[in-house]
Amino acid sequence: MKKIFVLFFIISSLAFSTTIDELAYQVAVINNNGAISKNDISVKRSKYLLQNISKHVVETPQQVADMSVIGMQSLENKYGIKVSLITILEEMNKTLMSADLPSNQKYLDLLTMYVLLLANG
Repeated sequence: MKKIFVLFFIISSLAFSTTIDELAYQVAVINNNGAISKNDISVKRSKYLLQNISKHVVETPQQVADMSVIGMQSLENKYGIKVSLITILEEMNKTLMSADLPSNQKYLDLLTMYVLLLANG
């Protein structure tokens, strides 16, 4: 119950992020299951992934982060599959970089396919 409350609080706070640095830090905190240094390498990686993904989809970095957290929770709660937030962002980034997708690609569509592929083995 505590974990669900903490994730809800963090997800709620994502909606109020004002800078990409704050957003990347919050993503890294979720990924690491707790507080980390703002200079942690996972913060830098989160920032890069959020910026790069959002260049190739119609959603903002904020929306990409929010949807990714929901996808991570869905995999764990519905299907019993534990995947880190950074892994989800890495996989989505790889997909966007390797596929010949239209410029108006929706992140939600790609994330949904990813979740379903993992869920169905």
